[in-house]
Parts: sequence; structure tokens; C-alpha cells
Amino acid sequence: MAHKPADLTSHFHTAPGVGDGYLFWRISEGGTVAPFKGMQSAMPSFKHLSEADRWAILTYVHQRFHGGFPPRHMAREEGHDYEAPSHDHMH
Repeated sequence: MAHKPADLTSHFHTAPGVGDGYLFWRISEGGTVAPFKGMQSAMPSFKHLSEADRWAILTYVHQRFHGGFPPRHMAREEGHDYEAPSHDHMH
């Protein structure tokens, strides 16, 4: 790979205005669209995957890197509601 992909995992719950809609779009489009096209982004597009599979990727990243689902306000803002875990693994 010519360029290292950006690590977006730290921005999931901290960057203002970055909700799941934006992250879903980035997973779908990769670095092939403005404003990222000119930045030599190495992130590929995942549009070839079904919409359900792309949402599953986003859910996986939330679970893997942030211990669960996005904050409820983010899910509501984007119009995408996540099922809450059946029990709390943290306690």
C-alpha cells in the first residue's frame, strides 16, 4: 500500500458532527471522492458490499473499538437505531 489508511476509530464518538451516516458514507465511498481524492487516501471503497454488510462493518467497529454500540443520540440523529445488547459485558 502506497499510503497508510487513516485511523478513523478514534473519531467515532469524539469528532463533532461525525455520526454514523458520515461513517457509513466513508465506508461506502472510501478515499475516492472529494475532499479525500486529492489527499492520496488508501482507503478502498466498499460499495460492492450490500448495504446491510456495510452497516455490519460499522457495528463491528463500534463493538470492537468502543465496547459496544454508539451513543443513543448518535443513532437517533442518523435515523438508524441499534439494538441494545441483551446484557452488559462491562459489569
